[in-house]
Amino acid sequence: MTLFRRPAALVATALWLVALAAPADDAPQPAASGAAAESTEAAESTEAEGTPSEPAAELPSEITPAPQTVLPRVGDYHRAALHVDPVEAAIARGDWEAPAPGDEVTDATGVETAWRADAGPRGRELAGGYAYATFEAPTAGVMLLQAPGAAAVCVNGEWVPGDPYGYGWFRVPVKVVEGENWLVTHLASPTAAPKLVRPTAPQAFVPAAATLPNIVVGRAESMAVSVPFCNATTERLAGCRLRVRWGDGEPTITPLRAIDSLLLTPIVVTLPPPNGKLEAGETLTVTLEVLPAGADDTPLAAVELDLKVVSPVDARTDTFVSKFDGSVQPYGVLPAAGKATERGVVLSLHDAGESHAERLAKHTAHPDADIVAPFGRGRWGFDWEDWSRDDALEALDDFITRQKSRGAAVDESRVSVIGEGMGGHGALRLATLRPDRFVAVGVTDGWLSFYTQGGARVTPSDATAVARLLGRAPSADDPLRVIENLSGMGVSLLHAGHRDVSPSEAQFLRERLGEFHNDFAYRDAAGGDQRALLSEQVAWLTSRTLLDNAAADAIDFATPSVGAASTLGWATIVTPVVQGEVARVRLTRDLESREVTGTTANVRRLRISLDAFRTGSRDRGAVTVRLDGGRPIKFRPGRSGEVLSLARSVSGVWRATPGDTAIGGFFKNPERAGALKSAFCCRPQLVYGTRGSQDEDAWMAAKARYDAHLFLYRGAGLLEVVADNDIRNSLRVGGDASRSVVLYGAAQTNSAWFLLQQEAIFHRSRTVRVERGAAWLGERPESGDDLSVLAIRPRPGSSEAAIAIVGGTGVTGMRMTTRLRYFWSGVEYPDFLLYGPTAIDSPDEPGQAKDVRAAGYFDADWGVDGGDIVWRDLAI
Repeated sequence: MTLFRRPAALVATALWLVALAAPADDAPQPAASGAAAESTEAAESTEAEGTPSEPAAELPSEITPAPQTVLPRVGDYHRAALHVDPVEAAIARGDWEAPAPGDEVTDATGVETAWRADAGPRGRELAGGYAYATFEAPTAGVMLLQAPGAAAVCVNGEWVPGDPYGYGWFRVPVKVVEGENWLVTHLASPTAAPKLVRPTAPQAFVPAAATLPNIVVGRAESMAVSVPFCNATTERLAGCRLRVRWGDGEPTITPLRAIDSLLLTPIVVTLPPPNGKLEAGETLTVTLEVLPAGADDTPLAAVELDLKVVSPVDARTDTFVSKFDGSVQPYGVLPAAGKATERGVVLSLHDAGESHAERLAKHTAHPDADIVAPFGRGRWGFDWEDWSRDDALEALDDFITRQKSRGAAVDESRVSVIGEGMGGHGALRLATLRPDRFVAVGVTDGWLSFYTQGGARVTPSDATAVARLLGRAPSADDPLRVIENLSGMGVSLLHAGHRDVSPSEAQFLRERLGEFHNDFAYRDAAGGDQRALLSEQVAWLTSRTLLDNAAADAIDFATPSVGAASTLGWATIVTPVVQGEVARVRLTRDLESREVTGTTANVRRLRISLDAFRTGSRDRGAVTVRLDGGRPIKFRPGRSGEVLSLARSVSGVWRATPGDTAIGGFFKNPERAGALKSAFCCRPQLVYGTRGSQDEDAWMAAKARYDAHLFLYRGAGLLEVVADNDIRNSLRVGGDASRSVVLYGAAQTNSAWFLLQQEAIFHRSRTVRVERGAAWLGERPESGDDLSVLAIRPRPGSSEAAIAIVGGTGVTGMRMTTRLRYFWSGVEYPDFLLYGPTAIDSPDEPGQAKDVRAAGYFDADWGVDGGDIVWRDLAI
């Protein structure tokens, strides 16, 4: 251990010195321009002369932009890291001009497509296209954009998410200027027609999107609630307080985190249990009030939320606070109808467009199993991938923990997962990833993968090296690549006639299972009684008992990503050799001969628990481990620990290594596996810069808000938006280094960039640098003022948190990242991606990725030189 203590102390000292050496927060501000100074002097002169002032202009209550022109779909939006959109690219370059009828755009296939007057009924050809409109505002100010059916809207050059699913409550604050304003609407629905409404108050709650639990009679438990809060001003709210009270009871007052300007963000509250005797069917009201900083107790905004009281046997909604982003997530519970002392659990996943409550209503209570229906981060969420998948597991864990705390035993050997349509895909995905959690899986009309249902494309065999790398991780994520993980559980396949899923999906899965599986059932029941079919399927699933993988003497396990799944029984895949490819282990152990043997595929680091060899009379010395036919490794459980950590060299030789606790901060691991999306966990903070040009600062702040709003809309999530000065100040007083951060911009524009300097010192090498005019990966630069950069690095001081970069070498490169789809399921990003302005601008042959300059993954120790990075051009 001494080998790690002294360097750690030196690293800590170095990090502190870097933080202290970073530029001060009170950098001089530029003087007012001549025009601004003249305007100020004129205003002062007018006031001094006492000239009567005109009544202040006021924004109207509603503005409906005047339609001008429309454009059929010109982009390519299939599930890939980079899409093609010439309209978005033109806005990013800054050469956008108001389109007139007849103006042509080269679409993603190379065909010229013309804008036309928006004068008649809009046809289906406009789905995915654009609409241009203008409006006049009598004065500058803030309005709320209401955009049902729009994928996104560009207001005067600034992109904001739309409301493609038509929720109605999602209204984002935007700035309008005095005089003419313009909108470019990306049409999810051809008929989308955004409008702007004047806020009824500068700050307000949005109760229509509140997340509320039920109160259960007889349970004195705290409850988590959340409700979106809109700051429709250009001023940041800091130092505010939150006052909460049940009915007419005594309030509690707690500090409220700072809320940035022009932001719609959830406020999370943990409510104490209400007092008094409760009866099922009644409603209790809780009042939330935001109080300003200082002694003034006049609320800036207030809301009353009604919580329904239910009996312990009723279907209900529970909530929990997600460990990933601190948001409040709901799930439904249908208690078992019987009085079994130990109940199983059925995790039931809803279809696209459903809520957890609507899914739960399809079920009939089971005699000895509780049914849990997670929200999955929304009615559409992430197709039960990414954060939706994690939400299902978090809901399951929360339910089991709560039941145990109430003294209600849960039979964790009888936990199954079931779903229909999108939920059927999710059930298949969860079961293939986590055979350690589920005894059985029920798939009703579930689509198999994004290649069969969701718009992903197979990478051509003659693709460039860069294109092959970008297509690697999505291919590995196909559940069929790890279908053998189902061999130890029951599988029920049901075709019930889902209108959006071909019966060939279930038939193909049946054929694949027939190649190796001996416990699956298939039924074609289109047109049958859906409720009865669901009840029968649940009964089939709950009749099984989970294989005890920890006690099994054979482990056969594969994973597409150790960040999603890494452990089965006594074996854990810690890191792969090639990230983005499936990793697999096939191991057997003999307790009598004290041996572990087996083979691995694409495994770099492996962890094996040898605790079983210490049981009773088996504790008789060292255990021999031999992998891939290599030399034996001796390890004595107890004296050397309970877990053997192994690493494979470049030449393929396995060796014992220090445990993960000693070196966890230096290596990739299941808690911090890499790939850009993994940065959006550990309660991430989105940090925009304030040290750039006017255009750069405007983009950074707008991009942070865009990501926060999009994650709120698509994933019911909470991403905190902060300025660089704020995070610098928080770190000076011992800020929380366990949180991930996303840095926007470049080194000169964002003063929080010193976090990357810390990380470079921690790894004692150059890693990623992004500056005006050039970007570096290690010692290699790529020059240009229009390059876009995405990267993820480990955050020093944490074994889980990360530092992500979303920026560019100039404002054009920055803008080219605005609408990247890292909040889309089926879209994957590597550790590092560097591309030029034509990557999303013009047609691209399949498998070319022509303007991607570099892409890839860092090494297992987060190193650059030994990493799997592919460059478009050879180094000179």
